[in-house]
Amino acid sequence: MDQTIHDFCTRASHWLQRATGLTCYFVARVGVTLTAISVMANIANYFFPFLPGRTDMVTVALSVLILIDCIPRSIACQRGDEAVGSNAKPAELMRFTRGPFWRVLWVGFAIFDLAYMHWLSRPLASFIQDSAFALGCAVFYNFINVTPLPPGTSKLREWIRGFFSSRELARQEN
Repeated sequence: MDQTIHDFCTRASHWLQRATGLTCYFVARVGVTLTAISVMANIANYFFPFLPGRTDMVTVALSVLILIDCIPRSIACQRGDEAVGSNAKPAELMRFTRGPFWRVLWVGFAIFDLAYMHWLSRPLASFIQDSAFALGCAVFYNFINVTPLPPGTSKLREWIRGFFSSRELARQEN
């Protein structure tokens, strides 16, 4: 099961990198951002209730700790992006790699939360409160383990560069 998920994440990450130049570490940072949004929403919900479920003080305390832990995760993803092309992953990234059990568990939580969210009356608020956290963790833990392709020019950048260079040639002919 883990190998199937890893293969899917690798294919998706490599396609994204070839198309846009964004690496697996960018996708992992998106996962960290989803987690942080969910945690900040839970903290805000304690003071100004706007989510379907109540937030108690214990959840606020845990949310603050998780939010603080999102900072080094985001920094590690940034360092991973900066190290693309070198032979080794930065040491900060190795700290966040987890065994296959945890990666599959977070994917299971995310699938369960997304399937359950469909039945709720306020799906966006429920997504922010419940599903975004599990989905963010699943994305982070699975994409942080992908090995990025060597650096190169993305198809999107080549297309944009070709678009502007052809316009410059047209101007020079006139």
